[in-house]
Amino acid sequence: MTAPHPEFHELTFVTERDEVTVGRPDIESYVTFPADGAELLRRLMDGMETTAAARWYQETYGEPVDITDFLSTLDDCGFVRSEGEDTARLGTVRHQRLGRWLFSPRPGSSSPC
Repeated sequence: MTAPHPEFHELTFVTERDEVTVGRPDIESYVTFPADGAELLRRLMDGMETTAAARWYQETYGEPVDITDFLSTLDDCGFVRSEGEDTARLGTVRHQRLGRWLFSPRPGSSSPC
């Protein structure tokens, strides 16, 4: 039975051309999806019910999606939270100010470095 409102861990999305790498950095689990699969995942993460998400996918892309199989894949990757499981928080990137300073354009320079 598919949960109508699956809960997800915090995930990262990196778009590269027509694919999106989705990851859970705290366990180093990453999967590359086609853009339509990543959009389906985003809708589920935003709280869309599974049946509504499957219907949206078919209406948008003109083909059905096996939502049970899709959720099973997400669960196998460690993206779906189990009932009562806490979500891991992604840490903040350290030294952002230093990075901005090092890689920002300098006055009178045409190169950023």
